[in-house]
Amino acid sequence: MITLALIGVGNWGKKIISESKLVKDLKIKYLCSPNIKSKNIEGKFLLFTDYQKLILQADIDGVIIATPVEKHFEIASYFITNQIPVFIEKPFFNSMEHTKKFALLVKKHGVVCMFSKIYFFHRELKEIIHRRLEGGAISSVEIAFGNKGSNEGNRSVVTEWFPHVFDILSVVSDKLPLSLCVKKEREKNDELTVTINYKDFSAIAHVGWDFPRRKRQLMVKYEKGIVRIGDLSKVEGKSNGNSPLFYELVSLKDVLISGKVLGSDLVYSIDIMRLLSASQLSLEKEGREIFL
Repeated sequence: MITLALIGVGNWGKKIISESKLVKDLKIKYLCSPNIKSKNIEGKFLLFTDYQKLILQADIDGVIIATPVEKHFEIASYFITNQIPVFIEKPFFNSMEHTKKFALLVKKHGVVCMFSKIYFFHRELKEIIHRRLEGGAISSVEIAFGNKGSNEGNRSVVTEWFPHVFDILSVVSDKLPLSLCVKKEREKNDELTVTINYKDFSAIAHVGWDFPRRKRQLMVKYEKGIVRIGDLSKVEGKSNGNSPLFYELVSLKDVLISGKVLGSDLVYSIDIMRLLSASQLSLEKEGREIFL
């Protein structure tokens, strides 16, 4: 049995709890949040308000970090330094400096670290991998990714949503982009269009908070056809053990059992952070193309 602690029990943390109950030989035993008693969590868990006290629990095999991004580097570094594996939800870190420092820390201590790549476990997206092999070269990619309603807390579209866009694109193409540019669709920075240029095609993503309705859409055009996915939002299941989140947790369990440090995950996190930094710079430069 793999025993985990979950730090951060917001909306996504609760979905992690729900899906984890369906994974054989995996158990979230410990929950941690500064206001944990107000979370109304169903089930038997040991509750903590201070994440540093979790290292005193001898049976913890790993920690899932699902807090606001501002705390990721501090919390993840603490557990890696104390030889406890971590799994970090998106967005990973809020600066390239933190990303590189963390990569060095993981290499120094040789501890397992995984970064969420949930769209790698999306069944419909897996079809795109097969089509990439059978359908010829990609001609273009279009993505719509956003929520209906206001942006509570004035959260950054680049920080909150772009990691998902880049995650999807890393499934669509196994190549890294050459450049990108980000433009505002409105006066506020709550609806953006990012154009990501690859060697042989471009991808355009419309991303924001204030769409007419919730959108998670993808269209990939190939030389020999088109793949459309009308709803990418189904990353958590309906208690049936058949969702991307479920399979990502299964992968986490397998990695913790193997004890192997995933160098590819560190490279992935740095690649994603490089794209986010370039996106923010392009936005600040009023849509200037940034070469990567």
